[in-house]
Amino acid sequence: MMNDGLACNDSCSGSQQPTEQDFEPVNRLTADLVEILIYLLCLCTGGPLNVISFIRSTRLYRSDQRNRSQILLLRIHLNIADLLTMFIYTPTQIIWMTTFQWYGGDVLCRVCKFFYTFSFYLNSFVIAGIAIDRVCSAYKINSLKAYESAYKRVHRTLIAAYAGATLFSIPQLFIFRVFQPLELTEFRQCTPVWTIYAYEYDLRIQSPSITEREKHLLAATYMQVHRWEKVYNMAHLLLVFWIPTLIIAFSYVVIICKLNSLKRERTARSPQMKALLPPAYRQERSTSYDTAIAPTLPNGDAEPCANGVTETNLSKSQSRVGPIARRTIHKATRNAKRQAALILLAYLTLWSPYNVMAVMNTFATSTEGREMILVTLPFLNALIVVNPVVNPIIYGLSPSRSKTAI
Repeated sequence: MMNDGLACNDSCSGSQQPTEQDFEPVNRLTADLVEILIYLLCLCTGGPLNVISFIRSTRLYRSDQRNRSQILLLRIHLNIADLLTMFIYTPTQIIWMTTFQWYGGDVLCRVCKFFYTFSFYLNSFVIAGIAIDRVCSAYKINSLKAYESAYKRVHRTLIAAYAGATLFSIPQLFIFRVFQPLELTEFRQCTPVWTIYAYEYDLRIQSPSITEREKHLLAATYMQVHRWEKVYNMAHLLLVFWIPTLIIAFSYVVIICKLNSLKRERTARSPQMKALLPPAYRQERSTSYDTAIAPTLPNGDAEPCANGVTETNLSKSQSRVGPIARRTIHKATRNAKRQAALILLAYLTLWSPYNVMAVMNTFATSTEGREMILVTLPFLNALIVVNPVVNPIIYGLSPSRSKTAI
């Protein structure tokens, strides 16, 4: 019950009626050792990977204005969220699982809980921002000013992501506090208020001097606190995972529809254009059009589509760039889009199991089902921490000029 969750609040375990033993240090089980080992491996591998990736990405971003694509900016801030997870959440989780105590005091308890939540809100919101950026890029293929508008749009997206992550994390400052049971003077935990209330309720309800009327009042208050806990947990799960996931899914449905529409337009226009173009130019234009339908170039600019307005500009740019450069641009764009898809896929794969189980636990009615879920949740929670390890591997530790646009 004291264990933290990245994708869910600590209290997702539900308000059970804890006894004194819930606050006592327990013997370390094999499952605890395995979980500690997972966190240690994530910290030892993900920490250096994210530090190296962040340094190189920021260096690239500052060194050459041509490399300042909107996706590189999004990637840097995703890196920041991963660094917060690696160096704030993971070490404190290892310390807690090793000692079963909270030694940091009340202020550090609240601050740590704030940044725990802030880091994975920011992670989810930036991931959703990447999906939104892909949609906007797909709809602005024909725009010659796509880079400038995309850069401004991403800045606004990041401001909204940081503001939302801060706003939704503020309740943690008031929900969590250090609690010390009266009968265990040397034992302290950083725990949510409803867990404390459930513990105190259990003590008071077992008191021999309590009347039946007081029992009914206590039970009514306890149920009200339990309902507020469920509301908070569901709101947290919706905001941190399910709403961003819906945004990602909707974005890629829109992208698929848009690209299918472009292909239909190309097919419908092809016979007419072939009749108007010289034979020697037809094959060159066909090759270049495949490059043009890609949402963005490596520097963030949109490639003009072959239509009545931009046909002249396209042919001029082709004569300057050449077929080898066009193939390089097309390959870089394709690789970058693959990176974006892999980042989103890793997020959904590593976050979904914990959040699905957390929702099931919130609505679980049987004690046996809840106990099984509570045994599984810590391992699924550790799986989420693997996500910051995977991200820098996906987009590479040495971002070159051809890899800065997704």
